[in-house]
Amino acid sequence: MQVCRPEVTDTPEAPLAAKAKLREMGPMSRDERIMLGTMLGAVVLWVLGDKLGVPAVTAAMLGLCGLLVTGVLKWRDCLDYSAVRAHGHDCEVANLSPRGLLKN
Repeated sequence: MQVCRPEVTDTPEAPLAAKAKLREMGPMSRDERIMLGTMLGAVVLWVLGDKLGVPAVTAAMLGLCGLLVTGVLKWRDCLDYSAVRAHGHDCEVANLSPRGLLKN
């Protein structure tokens, strides 16, 4: 059951556009590499948490603390709710991607 069918169903140019955009963005920065490693570590802990004895909340807090200690996130980023703006029934999330957060 689909609530809203997509208007665009064929995008053959998308892979080329994505490659061009990645070239334009250049290599990952130090903070982006830390964010990637932290998120991968958190996902591994969430998936294997039961076997390792690590609760999900501990995995999340370890990830958050890692980002704070390395300076990738600032405490004010954790307290700032202006990045999420609600527009009627839609919720637009702005500046929550790694590159969006790191521009501050």
